[in-house]
Amino acid sequence: NDDLIDFTDLFPTFAEAAEVNNLDKYGKIDGLSFYKRMLGKSDTSKQQLFFHYDPHPGFDTLARWVRDKTYKLYDSASPKRAGMFYNIQNDSNEIYPLDDSVLTTEEMTTKQKFRHILDTMETWPESPDIENAFVQNITDSSVVIGATIISKGASALTERGSTIDTAGSRPSLLKNRFIDNAVGLGKFTQKRIGLHSQTEYNYSLYAMNSNRSHSTNFARGDVFTLSKSPVQQPHFLNATLDDSSVTLKWDDAIFPDSGAAKAGYLLIYSTGIPSLKQYANAKPPEDAVLNGTIVSLNATLLPKLPATTVKISNLSKDSVYNFLLVPYTCNRANTATYNYLKEGALTTTTGVLFKAITAQSLYFITETDLVQLQNRESKQKH
Repeated sequence: NDDLIDFTDLFPTFAEAAEVNNLDKYGKIDGLSFYKRMLGKSDTSKQQLFFHYDPHPGFDTLARWVRDKTYKLYDSASPKRAGMFYNIQNDSNEIYPLDDSVLTTEEMTTKQKFRHILDTMETWPESPDIENAFVQNITDSSVVIGATIISKGASALTERGSTIDTAGSRPSLLKNRFIDNAVGLGKFTQKRIGLHSQTEYNYSLYAMNSNRSHSTNFARGDVFTLSKSPVQQPHFLNATLDDSSVTLKWDDAIFPDSGAAKAGYLLIYSTGIPSLKQYANAKPPEDAVLNGTIVSLNATLLPKLPATTVKISNLSKDSVYNFLLVPYTCNRANTATYNYLKEGALTTTTGVLFKAITAQSLYFITETDLVQLQNRESKQKH
């Protein structure tokens, strides 16, 4: 028997086998009984099947498609095969999608019928949306994540929360899940604790309403926990000026064992406010610095960073410079994975850089000249 059957057909089949009628009292029934077909009798069977496959909501596993015995069309919402149309009888491994230019009239009609089914089958009716996800207060063992929940329907929220797990593990809504005590709409935050230092995590924020529909717009991302704070931070960051350069000095720092192999300092300066991106961890310095010029410094093997002196030359005259010193560590598995310890950052500001000018001539000035100069005072510096 090659009838098309799916999971929704089991309930009406068992009901008919048990001679149970009146299934309308259970609500809308999607399935068709195949009980008579098991007995070799003729009966109505499905002409096509609709699938909504989303085993790990919020992690790009969604796949929606319609198929019959010969053809299969994926929804545009399916990330890996969006909109692809296959002859699964000739191409069971779905290697060669069919372009519209090669379709027969009959095949085009089939595709259009499948498309109509996909367009009219809602993903999650009245499901809430999650927007404006954020990550903040990252430490070596915790992180605060949050978002804003917006309702798209009349159904009230019954649950909201988050999941978090180490990167590369199989994502699951149920793994390491933390359910929030409140179930209201609007902004909500959660602090996830008990994490390992110097580790990348995947997280997801979800909401669920009274019909158990998960949010179709999960807030998800990754976060890199900090290394453990240095046992000893530098106590000072001093800047000494001369005519066109500045010399910076700071004392040594000592780091604990935190899964890192090397440690160093990211030194940046700017006439504005030097800063790192809010979510800079794991990025190389050139991608992490938001504002400022990077000064190259060599990393050193843990646990100790020695006292350092750096001279920066060719600075602009008549400018005030701000300096930012940020400790960082490098992951043992990949020394290019940076982990910035912004909590230990030190800052200092220089004065105005200037070069003394020796007077070459002495001029006498009249009272008239002085009045003229005073009239120009608002436009010029003397």
